Amino acid sequence: MSKELQSSLRLANGVVPHTLEDIRQHFDLPRILDAYKSGELLRWCQERYYEDEVEDLKIRKTLHFESDEELGESLRILFGVEETIPDPTDSKHLQQMQENLRAYTDNSEILNQADRVAFDQEGLAVLLSKGTNPIYLCGSKFTLPASKRGRTYIGINEPEVELSGGDCFDDSEITVQNVKTNLTSDKSMRRLFHSRLDNLGDYPSHPLKDWGSFIADREDDSRSAYSEFSHFKSKMACHQKAESVLKSAYHDAERALKKQFDKNRDDGYCDRLQYDLTRGLSRLTRLLHYFRTEETGELIDEINNLLIASPVITYMRVFNDELAGRCKMPDYTEYRSQIMYEEYNPSPAAAEPGLLKILAAPFCQYGYELPLWEVRRGYYKAQENFEESFYQEVRTQIHLQIIEPVQLKLSQVESKLQQNT
Repeated sequence: MSKELQSSLRLANGVVPHTLEDIRQHFDLPRILDAYKSGELLRWCQERYYEDEVEDLKIRKTLHFESDEELGESLRILFGVEETIPDPTDSKHLQQMQENLRAYTDNSEILNQADRVAFDQEGLAVLLSKGTNPIYLCGSKFTLPASKRGRTYIGINEPEVELSGGDCFDDSEITVQNVKTNLTSDKSMRRLFHSRLDNLGDYPSHPLKDWGSFIADREDDSRSAYSEFSHFKSKMACHQKAESVLKSAYHDAERALKKQFDKNRDDGYCDRLQYDLTRGLSRLTRLLHYFRTEETGELIDEINNLLIASPVITYMRVFNDELAGRCKMPDYTEYRSQIMYEEYNPSPAAAEPGLLKILAAPFCQYGYELPLWEVRRGYYKAQENFEESFYQEVRTQIHLQIIEPVQLKLSQVESKLQQNT
C-alpha cells in the first residue's frame, strides 16, 4: 500500500500541487508565504524528496528578510518563477485593464481607478504591497490577509473572498462590499459573539507569574557562627551579621511586594486587566451590528453600553488596595527566631550512620541560610495568594457586571430575531 502524503498545501483557486512544475504554474505568493512560515512548504518538499529545495528552504530559515516582499522574491528564485505581473500604473496596461473592466461595469468612477483593481491573487498582492486602499476585486476568488488591517475591498463582479489569519473581518477592521463570503453571515457572527463573550469570563488566559527575584546576591558569610568556646565579642558580631543580612532581605521582600501590588504600576495587575478587558470588549462591540435590525436596535444600543471596562476596572482598583493590605509578609520575628547562631557539631560526627551523617550536613551551614530561604518562600506565597484572589474576583466581576447583563439582553434580542424569521 502506498504511503499517504500528509501535506495539505493549496495554491491559487484551490489547486493541490503534486510536483514542482505545479507550483511554478500556479504560484500563489500569499499562500506560498503562509506555507513557508507555517512549515507546510518545507514539509511538502520533504515528503516528495525534493532534497535541493529542502536544503534551500532550511538555509532561508536562518536568514533575516526585511519584508515579505523580499522573502517572496527569494522564494520565486528558489522555484524558478519569474515576476510577470505588469506595473498597474503602466499606461498601456492601464488601458487594457479599463477595457477588461468594461465587460463587468460601465461605472466611470471604477473605470477611472483601474489601477486599484485586482483581477487575481497576484494582482491583489501587488496592490497590497503598494499600500493601495480601497482595492476593487474583479475575479472569481480572493484570499484577504488579516494582517493588512483597516483595508476596504469592493467587489465588482461579486467575487468569493476568504479571510486568512483571522476569525472575522471586523477584528482586522477590514470592510468588504459586494462580495460573497460565509464569514459575514449574521448567524455565524452571532455564534462567534457568544463564544467570545463566554471566553471573556475565563480571564486571564496567561497569569502574570513574572515576579522576578527580590533578594540580591549576598556574600555567603554564614560560617560566622560561634561555638561554646567563642569570645563574647565574636558572638555579638555573629548576631549582628546574621540579623543585618536577614533584615535587609526581609525589607527587600516588603518593598518588592508593595511594588508588585501597586494599582498604578505599568504592566501591573490593574494595567494588564484594563488592556486585556478593553481589547476583548472592543472585539465584541464590532460584532454587535450582526444582531441589529429595526426591531432590535434599541436593545443593541443597551448591550453596547454594557460592553465597557470602566465599572470592572474601578471596582478592581479598590479591591487591589484591600487585597494588598491582606497579602503581606509574616512578621519579621518569625524569621529572626530561625537564625542558628551556634554551631551544630554532632558528637562524634564520625560515628553518625551514613544517612544521618548526610542529613546532619545542612545543619553545619550556620547562620541565616534557612531564614533567608523562608523569606523567599513567604514572598512568593504572598504573591501567589494575591494573584489567585485578584483573578478570582476579576472573573466574578466580569460575570456580574458584563456577561450576565449582556446575556439577559441577548436573549431578548434573539427572541425578536426568531419572530422575524
